[in-house]
Amino acid sequence: TPGPSALLQRGCLAGHIVGGHEAQPHSHPYMAFLKVGTSFCGGCLVAPGWVMTAALSLICPQGDSGGPLVCNEVAQGIVSFGYDTPAMVYTHICNYLPWIRKTMKQRLGLDEL
Repeated sequence: TPGPSALLQRGCLAGHIVGGHEAQPHSHPYMAFLKVGTSFCGGCLVAPGWVMTAALSLICPQGDSGGPLVCNEVAQGIVSFGYDTPAMVYTHICNYLPWIRKTMKQRLGLDEL
């Protein structure tokens, strides 16, 4: 079974905390920052080795794309795109849960999510 780094594009680092520190309990430890070349975006940790992001900023850099919308400590959406600051268009995660679970199971052979 391939490890998480097998799913990354060439030139990406995995398993590193860059310019930060390990999160303290209850301090938003679900946040992630992704950088590929000169493009970057935010993300939300959803399982060990898995970051959910809109990844739009890898195509069209805006910086906010992929960051989570969290309500009551549960990820409800991710920033999809925006024309102003702050970005105001979100993708509702629950609409994609079956696809997310199926993809994660297929890629890493996970039995439970």
